[in-house]
Amino acid sequence: MRVLISRNSRLNTAELSPEMFTRLQTATFAILDATGRPLSCGFFVTSCGVALTAAHSSKQWMQQQNKKLIVRASTYQNEEFTLQVIYRKVRKLDIAVLRVESTDVTPRAHLPLPTHAWSNQELSGAPVKLVHCSIAWSNGATPSNFAHNNGYISTTSDTLLHYDISTYKGHSGAALLLRSEHLIGLHSEGFNDLANEHSETSPSTGGDAVRLDLPEIKSAVQRATTALPCKVP
Repeated sequence: MRVLISRNSRLNTAELSPEMFTRLQTATFAILDATGRPLSCGFFVTSCGVALTAAHSSKQWMQQQNKKLIVRASTYQNEEFTLQVIYRKVRKLDIAVLRVESTDVTPRAHLPLPTHAWSNQELSGAPVKLVHCSIAWSNGATPSNFAHNNGYISTTSDTLLHYDISTYKGHSGAALLLRSEHLIGLHSEGFNDLANEHSETSPSTGGDAVRLDLPEIKSAVQRATTALPCKVP
């Protein structure tokens, strides 16, 4: 059922329900660098292990193994696994499509892509929550830890959502939820007014997310889903 949201409605931003928090813990993962430290974020969008992350940092996390491009990742309870890079970039969007290999673990949960396109009028002013990958690798993560990650969509374009939530460099690839319930975007970049030498280590005052209601993203995910055998019943 389609949810209509007034662009002038500044109602409270819903907190994560216990059920949604549990799903996010198992559907979200941290992408690791060569030393095993969290570098950026990603999340599963199908039960067969197709996942999305930000493409702009791929040179930092992408590795070659047996003629395949892979990514090391870690999810809840320090469960490490690898994903194959299916698409390094979807057209000109800051989106990379990954897939758990058939010999690896399958995800316990996922965040479905939007089933329809949201109008700019519906999204402008809508409450959102950013869920970065510390929800997956931090043993102390609780719903209240993410209470300050609430904000509102200020402007929209055909491919991007601009919102007013503070972010850090490692939040690239984080999931943006509409009213803490519906996946709507993937965090791409944060912005602040500081000089370059301070900007990278300081929180942003706003951010851009790639819209996930775009047909080219849905098509790329569908192709990735059929690229490898699916072990999920």
